[in-house]
Amino acid sequence: MVLGYVLSNNKTFEISIKSSEYLLYLLASFVIFFTSYFLLSLIRKLSTKKNLSTHQLPDFLKNVPDPKLWLLLSTLIFLCYAPIIFLATSELSYDSWNIISQSTGDIPVTNAHPVIFTALVGIFIKIGILANNINIGVLLFSVFQSAVLSIIFARIVVWQREIGIGFYGIVGTLLFYAILPINSFSGTVLWKDIFFAGFGLLLLQKLIQLSTKETNFFTRNNIIFFIVFAFLFCTLRNNGLYAYAIFVIAFTLLNRKNYLNKKSLSVLISPVLLSMVYLFSTSLVFGPASSVESFSVPLQQIARTVKYQGGSISKSDRDTIDEILPFSELGEKYNPNLSDPVKWVFDKSAFDKNKSKYVSLWIRLFVKYPKTYIAAFAYNTYGYVYPLVNSSTNTDLVINNADQINARSQYSDYAYQWGGKKILLRYRDIISSTFPLMRNIGFYTILIVFAFYFRLLRKTNRLDGAFILLLSLFITVILGPVNGEFRYLYLFVVAIPIIYSTLFIKSNRSIMK
Repeated sequence: MVLGYVLSNNKTFEISIKSSEYLLYLLASFVIFFTSYFLLSLIRKLSTKKNLSTHQLPDFLKNVPDPKLWLLLSTLIFLCYAPIIFLATSELSYDSWNIISQSTGDIPVTNAHPVIFTALVGIFIKIGILANNINIGVLLFSVFQSAVLSIIFARIVVWQREIGIGFYGIVGTLLFYAILPINSFSGTVLWKDIFFAGFGLLLLQKLIQLSTKETNFFTRNNIIFFIVFAFLFCTLRNNGLYAYAIFVIAFTLLNRKNYLNKKSLSVLISPVLLSMVYLFSTSLVFGPASSVESFSVPLQQIARTVKYQGGSISKSDRDTIDEILPFSELGEKYNPNLSDPVKWVFDKSAFDKNKSKYVSLWIRLFVKYPKTYIAAFAYNTYGYVYPLVNSSTNTDLVINNADQINARSQYSDYAYQWGGKKILLRYRDIISSTFPLMRNIGFYTILIVFAFYFRLLRKTNRLDGAFILLLSLFITVILGPVNGEFRYLYLFVVAIPIIYSTLFIKSNRSIMK
């Protein structure tokens, strides 16, 4: 918390250990630590007295068949999203327009964005083109995506009833998914990250069952759904495959007794193999995705070193940097929270010709300027764990990109002709002033960390698979190009109800049904 505050309010972090400012930050750290410990201890005591696994549900909720309840809840959640859909139409960013341009054939299709997602978007965009109004296409996509999210969220609520979550837990989950503004706005986001989070949530649910049932999990239906959800997790974001691969290795090694066998490994590894086949085949047809994004952290570290230590860098190292990055421009282009300006001027072809030379350069600079390297990494990642930083959220981007449709197409955005934009602005202001924390991805990361703390206290293994996957995803995200990008960890948001409700069930018996 304290480090996040310092980083968010200072471009450089150079504080002497003997200074009064350092002592103040140290005191604040102790206060936050003991306050958090007190709150966690209090919640722990309350959780042992209140068991969420009570089966005392009202008759109208207890006796409704699962398919009917699923349909009713899906409809209810979608109706809660409908006003936002028809006010906002869709959120369109630079990436969104890139996907639209690929789907219309204006630019070549590549794996920079998942081909399956581009194809899906293309269906709706082409409908808009046929209607001579592309806004109809983006509106239909928002309707479809919101409907899919509603179905997924409703399925989680139905599953909670199946495993014995009580009335308050079920209602709380329903309200979280239906009322939380972040979720309603997410349905209007034309990005792959939303479907990634939705199917990632279903994968977490299967991992909870896997961690609970162990070898009894491997029925035909469970295997099919697990592989499908894991495959979509691996292919809907470029870092999804890396995150899942890390998960498989860690989960298998930590549970060698139960899962280090032919049957278990075949199920766990199948999504990786299918994803590699998919990526290889689509790369042959459409071209591979650029690997430059994976260089985000080292490029930021070199750029920060040039900006703040450029005068002390040797001439030979300057010349070497200049071969792959414009040394004279690097300090100006460096943005501590975003690697894109540096990434865009990186000469990848020059790097590929002599990788060892430039890796040696990176190591030399690290040895000479370790604090600068650490600072570069911290500034590019602290937003994912600090809850008071202004994350890039769906509510902001819907408003900020509201006029892009007018600017980039030949029609007017009807959603704003009758005051929709004014309503959304007012809605965003209310959210910002009333619930500022829920607009920051660091807040949800802390909630996940608290949940892991409770897992250690309760000594339950039912969430181990889910926690390992979330940690794997977190590792791949903080190595990415943007600090505190909300959509990259939107899965953390939608995972909160399933993590906490499952955590406080005392028995595994109902989950094993």
